[in-house]
Amino acid sequence: MAEDLNLLFDNLLDNAMKYTPEEGKVTVEVANEASDIVLRVSDSGIEFDDKVADRLFERFYRTGETEQHADGGGLGLPIVKAIAESYGGTVTAWNSGQEKGSTFEVRVPIR
Repeated sequence: MAEDLNLLFDNLLDNAMKYTPEEGKVTVEVANEASDIVLRVSDSGIEFDDKVADRLFERFYRTGETEQHADGGGLGLPIVKAIAESYGGTVTAWNSGQEKGSTFEVRVPIR
């Protein structure tokens, strides 16, 4: 279990660091909300079109020109989704605001 959750966290953090400029900011929050453990990773890096938010979790999907040339194989977020779902959880993504990066949230029920 711990290895899966470490991989989930590593993939989210790796993406945030990869797409945030050197002077940018990455924030990690962990909370207990109702009956869920919630992990949020927010960054001040590149944003994505809201219309493709769900597609970010498809294998090999790339959003734009910047991401087309980024390191990696396009499997990090699909792995995050698979791990979250294996624990009965969900993962969502949204833009943090105009020119302010993005947020990825994983919710896993407390057992």
